Amino acid sequence: KPISQEFGARIPITALLLAGGGLIALFLSLLLGLLGAASNGGVVDRLLHGLALVGASTPNFFVAALLVILFSVMLRWVPTFGTSGFTSWLLPWVTIALFPASVLSRVVRVNLQEMMSRPFATTGFAKGYSRLEVLIREAMPNLAVPFLTTFGAQFTLMMIAAVVVETVFALRGVGSFFIDAIRFRDFVGMQAVLLLFVVFFVFVNFLVDVICMFIDPRMRRARGG
Repeated sequence: KPISQEFGARIPITALLLAGGGLIALFLSLLLGLLGAASNGGVVDRLLHGLALVGASTPNFFVAALLVILFSVMLRWVPTFGTSGFTSWLLPWVTIALFPASVLSRVVRVNLQEMMSRPFATTGFAKGYSRLEVLIREAMPNLAVPFLTTFGAQFTLMMIAAVVVETVFALRGVGSFFIDAIRFRDFVGMQAVLLLFVVFFVFVNFLVDVICMFIDPRMRRARGG
C-alpha cells in the first residue's frame, strides 16, 4: 500500500489532534500566566507555580491513564478511544496540551513579571491603572514575540507526544503509524514518518519567525540593516 494513501488518511487525524491541543495549550498558558502575574507571589501564584511544575514533570502516558480511569471508566463521561465525535477528542487534546501549557504558563509568568519593571508599566500605573489592567494593556502586547517563539518550539514537540497519545487513545494518525512501522520493521514507513516530522518542525519554526517579523518592527529593521 503506498505511503501516500496512509498519510492521506492519517494526517488529518494528527492535524486535528495537534490543532485542538495547541489551542488548549495557548489559551490555558496565557490564562494561568496572567493570573499568576496578577497575584504576584500570593497564594494563587504559588499554587499555579506548583501545578505548572507537576504538569511539566508528568509523562503523557501517565496523564492519559489517569484521565481514562477518572473520566471514562469511573464517571463514564467520554469514550476511551476512537474518533466518534467531539467528546472522543477531549481526553487526547487535554493530554497532549498539558505539558506545553505548563511550560508556557511559566514563560508567560516570568516575562510578565520582568515587563512590570519596564517604563511603560510605570507609565500605566501613573495613569491610574490597576496591576491587572497594566498587565493586560501594557505588558501583554510586548509578550507576543517571546511567547510565540516558545509556543512554536512546544508545538513542534507535540508531534512527538502525538506518538504516545495516539497509541493510548487508539487514534489512527501518523504517530500510531510510526509505532506500527517500528513493530513490523517497516523501514520505509519509518523513514517517511521521520521525514514528515522534519518538514513539520522546519515549517512551524519558519512560520513563527515570519509572524514575529510582522509583529515586531525591530526585527524587520534588523533584517533590512
